[in-house]
Amino acid sequence: MRTKADKEKIAFHKGAVVTLMAERRELVKMVNAVNSLIMGHIKSLRDLGVDFKKEVNLSKK
Repeated sequence: MRTKADKEKIAFHKGAVVTLMAERRELVKMVNAVNSLIMGHIKSLRDLGVDFKKEVNLSKK
């Protein structure tokens, strides 16, 4: 049988997990949105004749 203190700890941790899972879902949505924007810009650069990979490699040197 669980004590009242144990039940409170369980409730606290369950609440934390639920909150963190919701935060993770929102973070994934944000990352997906940013990736979509990046891909759109890369496509536009390609359409304009820019070799994006080459440009990135040159800027690292």
